[in-house]
Amino acid sequence: MRKKTLKYMIVTVGTLLIATRLFQQKAPAYDKCEVILDAGHGGQDSGAVYGGFMEKDFNLEMAHEVRRCLEQKGIKVHMTRYKDEALGENELSDLKRRVQLANHTSCKYFVSLHANASNNHLAHGFEIYTNKKGTALANAVSAALATQKDIRNNGVFDGNRLYVVRNTLMNSILIEVGYLDQTTDKQILNHPDKRKALAKLIAEGIFQEMKNCD
Repeated sequence: MRKKTLKYMIVTVGTLLIATRLFQQKAPAYDKCEVILDAGHGGQDSGAVYGGFMEKDFNLEMAHEVRRCLEQKGIKVHMTRYKDEALGENELSDLKRRVQLANHTSCKYFVSLHANASNNHLAHGFEIYTNKKGTALANAVSAALATQKDIRNNGVFDGNRLYVVRNTLMNSILIEVGYLDQTTDKQILNHPDKRKALAKLIAEGIFQEMKNCD
């Protein structure tokens, strides 16, 4: 009886070791990568405001939705802020703290989420700003968002003028998802279900690029 039990245990442990090795061999490259999401503004800094709808709230909601979508795919996600709070006493200290948080992680991807507003009624659509490392990520997210035909694709731009994009060390992008105050965009950005759909597209773009992670 003891010999049979011992033999069974040896076979079971051996099977588990083989299964573990096969899983490790088949594990996709993006399992080694992590993402940090940056919900722009927060606390006393509301960002753009339209009809009582504040950009800081929009950014945070989008960040949480993108996080949930990525985590469902098994991706580890960090955030610079999880609630409505400022990360510094003024704009510069806030931006520096975001960069510091990002650079002290092992994340390979940094994604900052924002929304626009403009006095120009012709301004609408999404646009993405990137550092040199983040070009492929920016293009992947842009392609995913472009499948949402109701928001114009304004393109991918050099983000060197933006503090968080310029100073983060990883593949970094900043997304202006749309204009809170423009008729063509606000009907989508102000709608909870449509915001979730946009967040899912952003997550899908990030995920597609993460497949190339090494």
